[in-house]
Amino acid sequence: MKEYIRYYYSLFVTELRFVNGKYYFSDGKDEYLLEPIFFYGEDLHRIYQNYLSILSFSNLYHEIVKSVFDTISVTIEKKQYLLLKLKPVPSHSLQLDDLKNEWNYSFFPQGTEKIPWANLWEQKIDYFEELFVSGKSRFSIEPDLFFYFIGMGEVAISYYRETLRTLPSQEAYPLVPSHRRVSSKMTFTEYYDPVFLIFDYRVRDVAEYIKNSFWFSELDWSSIESFLSKVSFRRGEAQLFLSRLLFPSFYFDTLEEGKNQFLFYERVEEYQTLLSFIYQFLYEKYQIDEIFWLKKKM
Repeated sequence: MKEYIRYYYSLFVTELRFVNGKYYFSDGKDEYLLEPIFFYGEDLHRIYQNYLSILSFSNLYHEIVKSVFDTISVTIEKKQYLLLKLKPVPSHSLQLDDLKNEWNYSFFPQGTEKIPWANLWEQKIDYFEELFVSGKSRFSIEPDLFFYFIGMGEVAISYYRETLRTLPSQEAYPLVPSHRRVSSKMTFTEYYDPVFLIFDYRVRDVAEYIKNSFWFSELDWSSIESFLSKVSFRRGEAQLFLSRLLFPSFYFDTLEEGKNQFLFYERVEEYQTLLSFIYQFLYEKYQIDEIFWLKKKM
């Protein structure tokens, strides 16, 4: 690998470590990460454009290093790789309060068009329903769990669309640097990786952090109440947060990755209680639109 790095980047490696499929190395002056990527064409170009955009208002994200051939990625032994020059990052685990740092870099989108969460969610549901009905899925699908989370996803879509329908036509919410997925298991090296950078409503990362931390890591419920007590949303923004929280992205990720689904059986009731707990907090603070099955759970 040292020879490839020298060839593509003219960097002389003094120390090389292979960790979880990624190459960390130093040239004696800076620290680098050579990581495999699965984005091509327009998707890769979009990642680079997001990276260029973040440079105008934040210096926290790692630097994407182009090859000596001016390419964003390189092919090594039939795999695509992207090189990052790493920035110093905090050593503690990612906490809810850390997500607020990105809110310092908020901006309002041009026009009044909203981010099409509902359309993307519908496409996700339609895709898995077609696999389930056709029986062509490459992974097993537990029917009880499948219909439970499909139903939850449809509630999220309806709630999101109703929220947008009732918003004043000119009302807009700020966008902030966000991430495709985020949880308390994420390191800051991963958090500031521009490959996973997107721009979205500031409630996105908060909702994804809570969902993924509950299912796949550790989640302190008191930290949620503390966080939500300290921040201030507009009423419509609070409803966007709840709709994002309701959509079971973690479940569909698990299906796509072919991982064990049985952990969901053990904690479905506890998860619904968590959703009800957050719903009640938002309802009392912002008078959000009601969701009766969450209200009844309390």
